[in-house]
Amino acid sequence: MRNEDYYVARPALGLWVLCDGLGGHENGSLASRICAETISGQILQGKQPAEAIQAAHRKVRLLGQGWPDHAQRPGSTLALL
Repeated sequence: MRNEDYYVARPALGLWVLCDGLGGHENGSLASRICAETISGQILQGKQPAEAIQAAHRKVRLLGQGWPDHAQRPGSTLALL
């Protein structure tokens, strides 16, 4: 079993992002890294959390483009505080 978790912690800014790649999907660890880094980067640039989440969603979807099997496309859960 592989750990597909990735997190970004910026306690001084009150920002914590935890993402977990979806098990059984290709590149879950990459999806979780892209998700966490995109969200934290967007928030550090002044974006609202909802905007940051949408940006991360778009990037993870682009990662899975061209994969015919929806069940295998990369994905990640996230928790944002």
